[in-house]
Amino acid sequence: MRTQVPQRGFTLLEILVATVILAIMGLMAYRAVSEARVAVTNAESHLERLRAVQRTMQLVATDFRTLTRRPVRESIGDGYRAALLRDPNASALVEFSHAGWPNGAGTPRGTVQRVVYRLEDGKLYREYQAVLDATLATQPVRRELIDGVQSVAIRYMTPGREWVTEWPQFGNSTDRDFYEGVAATYRLFIDALRRAGAQPVQSVGRAFDPQVHEAVATVPSGAVEPGTVAREVRRGYRMGDELLRPAQVVVATDAERADSWR
Repeated sequence: MRTQVPQRGFTLLEILVATVILAIMGLMAYRAVSEARVAVTNAESHLERLRAVQRTMQLVATDFRTLTRRPVRESIGDGYRAALLRDPNASALVEFSHAGWPNGAGTPRGTVQRVVYRLEDGKLYREYQAVLDATLATQPVRRELIDGVQSVAIRYMTPGREWVTEWPQFGNSTDRDFYEGVAATYRLFIDALRRAGAQPVQSVGRAFDPQVHEAVATVPSGAVEPGTVAREVRRGYRMGDELLRPAQVVVATDAERADSWR
């Protein structure tokens, strides 16, 4: 005759211990998921900020690179406004004329554009007119570039290497002064972006790095090792570990190998 052994169930204490362990594991999993979501949100916000800085840097640099000597008519009267104008008493940070305005639609207008930069309520705006010589009836087209800007200071270097806060200077408007002032203003904008965290990519004399360099040409050279950057065509920028744009460079090659193909 076989004796049936009674089955033993879980005690109340064992059930309570298992419940506490499951609760602790669930709390840890929830906390890990919550921290991961916060990290993803912060990363997306940082990436969007980097994109905004990159777009602003590219647009401002392009405008100043294509600056042209084209004054515009005053909206009232027969006077003219200088091609590059900065009045400390005005609401605009700077206004100037630049060339290279695309006209893909073929509309009846020129390729020179008058742009105005303004800082209002911590936001940097760019304005332009649909026509170069605007009137009071012409409404500007406004675009917000970036927010969170505390202040923007613009100075201009005179031929005597003196810094001034307005341009053009009274009674001094020669071509040399104009172009030197434009160059000094461009350097100030680049310096402001550098203070915001954008740093130039080091290129000349360093080994070619496809992560930060873009080779546009090669040149035979016996003075440096093959694969070394010999010349920089366009400067690149980065912000921390994020590359804003690669540097376009000319890379040195083996001079003897180049001679063998001639």
